[in-house]
Amino acid sequence: MVSQHLDDNPTISASSSQSADGDLPSSSSSKRLPPPEIGLLEVAHSFKSFNSVEDNDIVPISRLHSNNHDFAIPETKEEKSRHVFIRFFKWWGSWALPGMGMFSEAYVIFAIGNIAPLLAIDYPNCFGKAEPADCNRTAAQNDTNIEICGIIAGMLILGYMADWIGRKWGSRTTMAIMLIGGILLSSAAGSASAFLAVFLCGLFIFGFGVGGEYPMACSSAAERAEGDSELRKRRGEVVVLTFTQQGWGNFINTLVIIILMAILGATGTEISSEDAGLTWRLQFIIGTVIVAAVSAYRFLFLEESKVWEAERKTADKELEIEGEADHKSKLYSVIFKRYWSRLLITCGAWILNDLAFYGNKLFQSTFIEVISPGASLFVRYQWTLLNGGVSLCGYFTAAFLIDKPYYVFWNQMGPNCVTFLVAGEVFPTDVRASFHGISAAAGKAGAIMATQIFSRISTQDTFYVSAAAGAVGALMTLIFLPDTTGLDLVELDRYNLYLLAGQAHNYHGEAVNPKFLSLFERWQGHGKAYDPVADREQAKLQAVAEIKEKESTVAVLDAIAEENSREKSL
Repeated sequence: MVSQHLDDNPTISASSSQSADGDLPSSSSSKRLPPPEIGLLEVAHSFKSFNSVEDNDIVPISRLHSNNHDFAIPETKEEKSRHVFIRFFKWWGSWALPGMGMFSEAYVIFAIGNIAPLLAIDYPNCFGKAEPADCNRTAAQNDTNIEICGIIAGMLILGYMADWIGRKWGSRTTMAIMLIGGILLSSAAGSASAFLAVFLCGLFIFGFGVGGEYPMACSSAAERAEGDSELRKRRGEVVVLTFTQQGWGNFINTLVIIILMAILGATGTEISSEDAGLTWRLQFIIGTVIVAAVSAYRFLFLEESKVWEAERKTADKELEIEGEADHKSKLYSVIFKRYWSRLLITCGAWILNDLAFYGNKLFQSTFIEVISPGASLFVRYQWTLLNGGVSLCGYFTAAFLIDKPYYVFWNQMGPNCVTFLVAGEVFPTDVRASFHGISAAAGKAGAIMATQIFSRISTQDTFYVSAAAGAVGALMTLIFLPDTTGLDLVELDRYNLYLLAGQAHNYHGEAVNPKFLSLFERWQGHGKAYDPVADREQAKLQAVAEIKEKESTVAVLDAIAEENSREKSL
């Protein structure tokens, strides 16, 4: 047997349960568990916390144990003693490669705003103000809205798909779509009307792929940190470092445009149509080559998220036991009923942040004109590059402070990074990408709202509206957003199993610890169920049930092997 009797009385004190780090008892401490040959009801009744639990709830509770998320191979002493530069490049690669999707996204998406003056020079009767118009100017003027609509559609559709086809194929799909869009953007040519049709089509397709990259990048990064015991307490840093690639994409795109203009000699106040057309097209070609390289990497080397695999399998198994034929409907209905307030804040905060952010972003050119009156396009791009560099510093500052008890106020140091992060870590693995996609889509809706609202009000009112959006966002965050810093995602997934099994009232673990709940959730009473002693005793029961299941499986396999051996001997 796996564990042996040390005492005829199976009762065990609560103090002899879990180890200090909260893990289930190891094999070395398995002698502290009730012997597995004793029935589960007898084991449960030996614990005081089960006195108020119905007997028909004990078996379901016994199978709701957490999965082991320790998938990473620990570093050896030799690896830890490597040269500092080798360790730096290994650290850099751990977030830079997974974040290349966000880099590609930002490089092309932010390029649309950057190349607007170049398109006006290359196609003055379409994107400029020259008369007569030789294309549908209304469509040309709404290129940003078309791009955002594509992004929103991708966030919703591809985010949902990622929770069912997995992170690996989800990531491959997003990059493949982005590659198609990039090729169309780079090759758009012909008359103004023909060019515009291909350009806008490519913009929507690329945006659709970009939309999927948001939930894919965040979910993959959070689960990568969860699967490594050394990164688990630095989950926020891992996710935000991946997100910093967005800042790099924006910065590099502006830098590429400046370099191309310098090479072509287009640094004066007058830029020819040929130089403008060559600049915007070459920068798209460079971006498309990067997208192609990232696509190749994902199809050749990307592995599936082991955390997602484990939790998907466990959730499906539980829903089958519960007799649910439609797993998706049951999963989303149960989880939405519990987490609707969290979805409200992840969506609402992102809307308000983008409303305030884009409200100020619209006046970037005005600020540059005040700083450098009459500056050439080449000089204005240099100011834009400086602004991108400052934002990039904000990304990295946020990454290194995010897991610490500090509160930061600047956009890149605070709301912009945090909205991306929390939408991926306040929900269980089974719906992480879907709910992140919904939240991000709401944020992009806020961007559309900004362009519509701020184009109709005065400059002074724009700043009032931006400030009001920030104030409302801060108030909503205070009420509805839980602080999950320090909460292992495995515990959130374990709580999810209780929800799916209809046993939420019997869950007493860290996921309902008041310190990990929002003010609203505490007001709802979710924190009242928190009971560490009862949770440890349930963990013991689940450990015994797991041993029983393994022994039963071994017995069945032994019987099959014995039967096969007997048949061969006949």
